[in-house]
Formats: sequence, structure tokens, C-alpha cells
Amino acid sequence: MGAWDVQPWDNDTAADWFAGFFSGIDFDSRIVSAFEEDDEYDEIRAASYILQTLGRIYVWPGDVNKLGSHLDLALRHLRNMVDPDHEACQELQELWGSDSAVFDSIRTQITELEQRRSEGNWETTTE
Repeated sequence: MGAWDVQPWDNDTAADWFAGFFSGIDFDSRIVSAFEEDDEYDEIRAASYILQTLGRIYVWPGDVNKLGSHLDLALRHLRNMVDPDHEACQELQELWGSDSAVFDSIRTQITELEQRRSEGNWETTTE
């Protein structure tokens, strides 16, 4: 077994297991589809969560060459949601009122996705 670090995904056996576990699901098209509509905030956040959780080079079940682009797209959408000058943020404020927990949660997602983005020298491709 080739192990290169201590995390559960940082070895050959685990990387192979992840690939087999997710076999048959077209993650790339599902992620891209979730980001097609700028105002589908719940869907965007759900897809972003998948990227937070699985967006690692040896875990990502889709095309790893598209992962950097997916991460960038998720970050762009989420950053718009917390930018007071952006329509997305204004719409969320209308929906959530003064409840700042949703915005705190989005900021946490942004931080985690920025971490994923910084973990690798991701190639950026366009759809």
C-alpha cells in the first residue's frame, strides 16, 4: 500500500475505494448543473458542500482536472451570497431577515472551500 499522509484518503487503497464507491455517478455534470441558476441558493450550497467534503484530489469521484473549476465556481457563488452589494445577498437577506446564522454558515463554507482550493495546484478548465 502506498501511503503518503495520515488522512483516511491519503493512500492508494483508500483512493481506489473512493473511486469504486462512487462509480457510475456523473459528479461533474451534477455539480455544473447545480451552479447553472444563480438564484438556486439551496442547491448551490448543497453542491458546494459536496465539494467541501469530497473536493480532494484522491477522493473526488469526477474528473480531477475539472475540480479546480468547480471549486472556483462554488466560491464565486458563495461569495456573492455574502456580499452586501450583490443581488444574491440581498435576496437571502429578504428570505432570512436578521438571522445571521445562514450567512455565518456560508462564510464557513467559503473558508473550507478556500482551503480545498489551496491544497492543490488545480488545473482550471471551462465547461
